[in-house]
Amino acid sequence: MSRQHGSGGRMVGHQLSQQLKIPFYDHEIIERAVNSSTIDQSFFEEAETRWAGSLLDGLSRDVGQGLSVDDRVFLHQSQIIRQIASENSCIIVGRCADQVLKDRQNVIRVFIYADRKSRQHRLIHTYHETTDHALADIERTDKRRASYYSFYSGRQFGDADNYDICLNSSALGIDGCVQILKDVYRSLSAATQER
Repeated sequence: MSRQHGSGGRMVGHQLSQQLKIPFYDHEIIERAVNSSTIDQSFFEEAETRWAGSLLDGLSRDVGQGLSVDDRVFLHQSQIIRQIASENSCIIVGRCADQVLKDRQNVIRVFIYADRKSRQHRLIHTYHETTDHALADIERTDKRRASYYSFYSGRQFGDADNYDICLNSSALGIDGCVQILKDVYRSLSAATQER
């Protein structure tokens, strides 16, 4: 599940996980990655919001491996995402999981978006950010997610062609998005069992 900052995508994923009784992975991927790697935790925590391909990234290349720390973080997280997806049904938020799992069957690629006013309202009232900070945070986080997604997938963040379903949480609400995705999941599960 990919999402615009402040769209409520994480809330949708979390509620969907509870209602379907399947695991939800967001920060849990970071925990697994940190526990199975020698790379500092901060690189995993900031992976989606750092400027991918930046000068700092280029300077951090490990001469022995020829990969930057950011590249190694992405590859390690991708390995963990594939492992998690092979264990059981689950919901994974962010980290280019839709592209990491693009060759797997029975994956529903979802993008949650919302209008700027709704996103700003959510950041102010749910996360207690100031009005000015919320606007700047939306802009900065979306640009960084788009940069990360583009750098590692070669595709455009938020482009409907990358996803099976794009849902507007401003129009549908969190509960509406959850209900639609729950219905799609159950339909796909039923169709898979019939094969």
